[in-house]
Amino acid sequence: MKIVIIGGEAAGMSAAAKAARTNPSADIIVYEASEIISFGACGLPYFVADEFQDPSYMAEFTPEQFAKRGIDVRTGHRVTKIDSVNKTLDVNSDEGTMTARYDRLMIATGAREIIPPIEGLRKEGVYSLRRMQDGIDLKAAIGNEACQHITVIGSGFIGLEVAEAMVHRGKKVRLIERASRLIPDAFDSEISKHFMTELRQAGVEVLTDEQVISVIGDQSVEGIITDKGEYQTDLVLVCTGVKPNTDFLLETGIEMLANGAIRIDQHGKTSLNDVWAAGDCASIPNAISGKDSYIPLATGANKLGRLVGEAMARSSASGQHQQISPFTGSLGTSCIRLLGLEAGRTGLSEREAVTAGLR
Repeated sequence: MKIVIIGGEAAGMSAAAKAARTNPSADIIVYEASEIISFGACGLPYFVADEFQDPSYMAEFTPEQFAKRGIDVRTGHRVTKIDSVNKTLDVNSDEGTMTARYDRLMIATGAREIIPPIEGLRKEGVYSLRRMQDGIDLKAAIGNEACQHITVIGSGFIGLEVAEAMVHRGKKVRLIERASRLIPDAFDSEISKHFMTELRQAGVEVLTDEQVISVIGDQSVEGIITDKGEYQTDLVLVCTGVKPNTDFLLETGIEMLANGAIRIDQHGKTSLNDVWAAGDCASIPNAISGKDSYIPLATGANKLGRLVGEAMARSSASGQHQQISPFTGSLGTSCIRLLGLEAGRTGLSEREAVTAGLR
């Protein structure tokens, strides 16, 4: 049996390891577009904050370590096309384009940052924080004494954590959120107020109900213009969320949510024959509402990844599951530390409960 996994981060490598343990005779290949596998982006704000120095600390394993387990990990290999009828893939690398076949396929391509329609985002001094190199570049930039004022756009988990990191690095920080309150997708308004108080007490300029229109400066950042004013800044960090990295699948007809997340069942199976998915590129069953949800968290990616690995390794030629317990759903449990405040959530927020018709 030839098992192919596209993507070498949390879900993909969890699936590869579980498949190898379940079926040691399986031929398992992982194609990863970058040069790094098993990377945890959650650590990036803390690396930037100087809480640790070695960026490799954020990558748990290497391709060489997986090779010892009988798993062939090929970095620098990007899958550009899937033919689910003939069970083949088009794979690009420095050596050119090749066609590879599979018996069982997992899509674990993760997510990429959402780039808002802001003019001037290509100027020097504009950063995002999703990949290891992003963290290395940002840390080097703020190490320059001339870089004193940081503007963070977006107040999700990463936006808040990186604002804290900049406070720890002694920078003047401005945080801009276009919604009426902070981290609106994860917490109810009662908790958002505490985040606001914590940041302002630390000297962070927090602007809500405000949207950035453009970044100004000749070649590098000198300031920003919003729908309410103009501000000087030395560096802009865009933290406006992520979306599933699934554009290359549009021609396959695979079922997706409106945001591009691949629909899966409780075994991680997609609408395509012998194709599974998990992680930030896929939906996940919500344990309370029972609906397909998009919850891009490493916890769900690892759990569902292991289930998919077992399902692929044990799946019969007819595609039937062999006594594999289904994934019962995610509670979306997450937490954040912001300066002197720690907050967590699980289950549905009030807004999510109303949307699900439970309140």
